[in-house]
Amino acid sequence: PAPAPMSSVSLHVYDLSNGMAAAMSPALLGSQIDGIWHTGVVVFSREYFFGGGICVDTPNATPYGRPVRAVPLGRTSRTRAEFEAHLGALGVRFNAATYDLFENNCNNFSQACADFLAVEPVPHYILDLPRSALATPMGAALRPMIQHMQGAIRDQSAGHELFRGDSPSPAAAAPPGPPPPRYPELARQLAAPKSLAGATPGLRGKVVAKLREFDPGFAESDAGNVPAILAALRTLEAPRAFPALDLLRMAALAEGGGAAEVAREIRWVLEKYAAVDGVAMPAGKASLLMALRVAVNCFVAEHGARAALAGGDAGGCQYAVLDAAASWLGNGDPGVSVTAAFLCLNVARLVGARGVWKLEEAALVRITCALVERVQGLDPGVLRERLGKGDRGAENLAVELQCVLASLAALMLENAECRTLALTLEVDVSHLEGAVSEPLRSLVVEVSNVIKTSMNV
Repeated sequence: PAPAPMSSVSLHVYDLSNGMAAAMSPALLGSQIDGIWHTGVVVFSREYFFGGGICVDTPNATPYGRPVRAVPLGRTSRTRAEFEAHLGALGVRFNAATYDLFENNCNNFSQACADFLAVEPVPHYILDLPRSALATPMGAALRPMIQHMQGAIRDQSAGHELFRGDSPSPAAAAPPGPPPPRYPELARQLAAPKSLAGATPGLRGKVVAKLREFDPGFAESDAGNVPAILAALRTLEAPRAFPALDLLRMAALAEGGGAAEVAREIRWVLEKYAAVDGVAMPAGKASLLMALRVAVNCFVAEHGARAALAGGDAGGCQYAVLDAAASWLGNGDPGVSVTAAFLCLNVARLVGARGVWKLEEAALVRITCALVERVQGLDPGVLRERLGKGDRGAENLAVELQCVLASLAALMLENAECRTLALTLEVDVSHLEGAVSEPLRSLVVEVSNVIKTSMNV
């Protein structure tokens, strides 16, 4: 048979600040930011973008005006029908309820489109902008202004939604779209990855000073140099490794591909500092916690997850990451356990619709069993008592449980093998409903419904 025709794919890039970011960022933020980027994917003579929902318009005629540049992404063998059907499935992630300017935005949508179309990814300088823009106190102060800027333009997207039934519009010929998310609380939990704050000048200086106590040869100028940090790390015993690991944690959130650079070493980091039989508690706790935090930040961005698998043994890397997460769920230390839950959630977000990770059997079994065991092992009376204390430990437990439930449900929805295994283990979370309050109760109910639905698949 003749090969399928190929369609060109490009990325239209818009600067929402109309040049203000480039002109004012050095003075306001202390670093150069060339634009506040919005993107749309152009394919099949249409431009697809995420505003208040998944939208479509004529290229160069969207509410965002003229793009400042068009970036070629390659060619795809997918058809328009296949692509728009996939966009329907993405509606649970990209909708008005889950939109977040900095964590689940138009650029994340463009990356999800690029993944499905099997073309080049969205450039890192676009995907990593939100984190770099907020890395300073002034950047955080600017967040409401940038949100208002995006919100005003997003309002203009009304009437351009791809899925609007029979309403007359440029999208009238599109297939009927998905209803609002079937599991709204689950969608909210999965909308954004978990990250553990990046660097501030004061914090970085203190961490470097501590590292130099253990390794006097470490240069202050190498605080953001991943190879130099790794070289220092290889010389340190576990109880003294935590400052170097903390610098890696910061580097994984840095602009310019830091996540990918750190992620390529994540298997080694976790096997050395987070393996259950290799951690001497409490002497090694700080390094264990930092190693898990490094992993969490590596899997915030999709390019970090891809880089982790680039070393050749994808299955071995997957297992190392998920074994570390599984080993420390519910281990008795709230900080360690909630960090392990963050890692579970970030990985779960990268499976399924995102298509970044296809879990191999050993890793799939390890994480599924750990998540089921964690929820099955919770006694409602004890849980109610612990959550009722209202202290930091209760807060950590609630957040951990949210991540565990969302991770389990996401994997069951997206992976048939996980679904089968969880049901074989007789997974059940209904016993938790009376022990928790909102919004956790809504999440428990939704996950119970996921389990019931799975029984009928």
